[in-house]
Amino acid sequence: LACFVVDREISEGEELLVDYGMQYCLRNQLPHPDVDPIMRDLAAMSRLAHYEKRLKTLQQDQTFLELPSSPSSERTTQTIEPFLAELGEIEAEGIAGLRLDLTTEFSREQLMDWMGRISAGASQVREALTSLKAN
Repeated sequence: LACFVVDREISEGEELLVDYGMQYCLRNQLPHPDVDPIMRDLAAMSRLAHYEKRLKTLQQDQTFLELPSSPSSERTTQTIEPFLAELGEIEAEGIAGLRLDLTTEFSREQLMDWMGRISAGASQVREALTSLKAN
């Protein structure tokens, strides 16, 4: 259920413009006329920091490395799949999902470099998981 407050009556065929608010737009990477460019940059940096932290947690979690040397393929798949799913989310939302077009040119290069480091770390984890899955 949604409740809307309008400034005036909406005529038939007229469009309704909904303002979701600055926080919603920043969190979901949507343009908003009242959001300063620096705020969009900081939101993008915050997003990357969140996904970098998730990746570091995944890298530090040694449970996928402690699998028995000759596990059944079913057990290996069950153990590794959650890590691969988490990794996929980090890559899709944290790296590919970042809207650089909403950031300033000043921060874009720094953000792209940061994304590259996260991507490289994700690739290393994916390689380790894939080699475990293959054994």
